[in-house]
Amino acid sequence: MFFGLMGQFLERLRKGSSAHTVVVEEQGLSLVRLDGAEDRFNELAREILERSGDDFVAFPTTDGSHGYERVFVVPLD
Repeated sequence: MFFGLMGQFLERLRKGSSAHTVVVEEQGLSLVRLDGAEDRFNELAREILERSGDDFVAFPTTDGSHGYERVFVVPLD
């Protein structure tokens, strides 16, 4: 369970959305773009990258044509 304002953001990501599914990994969360949700996922990925810093770090990957396809989010203790 994550706490605080940033924790609420991470909890929201963990629930998935119409733009992504979530794979719980040993060290964090992999957010994976859903087919047909390229624009929404790109917006989400940019928001995640803008918010990363003291509470978590994010490692995005792209598909080479439609933008982001996955973001690995690692909470920091």
